[in-house]
Amino acid sequence: MPRQRITKEFLLEQAYCLVKEQGMDAVSAKSLARLAKCSVQPIYSYYTNMDELKDQIYRKAGMEYRDFLEKNGRRETAAERKAGNAAVAIGMAHVLFAVRAPHLFFLLFQQTQSVLLETMLPHFSEGQVCMEELEGRILGGFSDHETEVAQGFLLFVHGTACMLHSGLAKLDLPRLETLLTHQYQRLSGGAREGLRTEMTSKEAHLASPAPYSWFRGFQRSGGDGFHGEE
Repeated sequence: MPRQRITKEFLLEQAYCLVKEQGMDAVSAKSLARLAKCSVQPIYSYYTNMDELKDQIYRKAGMEYRDFLEKNGRRETAAERKAGNAAVAIGMAHVLFAVRAPHLFFLLFQQTQSVLLETMLPHFSEGQVCMEELEGRILGGFSDHETEVAQGFLLFVHGTACMLHSGLAKLDLPRLETLLTHQYQRLSGGAREGLRTEMTSKEAHLASPAPYSWFRGFQRSGGDGFHGEE
């Protein structure tokens, strides 16, 4: 059997497979060399250090997440989108990613902020991009006046994903879709009722938070509250 040619792309793919199976903590020069059946010399000939390789792994994980949302978060008909199924479908895709790619989900969304900010700032940015992609797609499933409600639905979706990821909850797919659909209907129905009774002034409309403001505010707060929104 011919020996595998050791290329930069091959090493990245091997490292990425290792992360998907065992998590980023499993990636080292020695573990990668063992998996690739080579010495550490080719690794350091392509990468200045392991952080450079890990940065590419984070970016690859972000691309896989966004592709997953695109492929699994679609509702094709106008009737389905009007019924709110677009937001539900995106929520379902996010939760499914947490279950089917648990190590990538942890990498993008559950690494502790302090560690990332101190040592891996580019990697945290990749997780932020993914979260903003999720929020933008969920906002698309709500009308313009329901921004705050959409953000509430996003929090519910991400909380559900984290609980399933950690094993604190277990749901089959039909039950999960029912749960997200009911939550969407409850939130959007409450928003419409609120509009009829409260959201009648321009001041109330201007009080709605801007898209992504809650996530960026949380980022700046150090993870202990929603401070410093733009």
